[in-house]
Amino acid sequence: ILIILLVFQYSFVYSEGNYSKLTETIESGPYRGLHTSVQKKQYLNSIIRDFDKFKLDHGKVLFFDFFPAGYLFTTMKPASNAVWLLSPEQFNTDRNLTLRYYENRSNLPDVAVKIHMIYIFTGGTQELEYAEDDALVAFVEKVNSEVYNGEYCDIYYDQ
Repeated sequence: ILIILLVFQYSFVYSEGNYSKLTETIESGPYRGLHTSVQKKQYLNSIIRDFDKFKLDHGKVLFFDFFPAGYLFTTMKPASNAVWLLSPEQFNTDRNLTLRYYENRSNLPDVAVKIHMIYIFTGGTQELEYAEDDALVAFVEKVNSEVYNGEYCDIYYDQ
């Protein structure tokens, strides 16, 4: 069992893949000093670079789905009752609890970031698909009238 555990430990690092592929170091931000793959570093940098164009000094931000790390890159308050929102398509959940949170108008997001792709536990990627009738997407589009389409995310905001 000990040998299996040792081999398993070096076969992948959670959501990073094989240990030998962690050739890049994050230079700044809350992940500074962590090692990652070239692809994941580009992914994170792209999302944060896109978000930086629209983040505010104050206000509230919503990151969905599967990107709780986004809240570490801003001083904006989370506009959600949970920092880790799950996709209804992959986890057979609904958006009712999140949408009820927005009944209080002071909880509305000033900026919302919809993630297109995530890294899974083995270091591979998975495209996120949002149903045409996804209630949270419809709500965010209604609250934030403008949208910026990035490589890995869409950012909803008001001018």
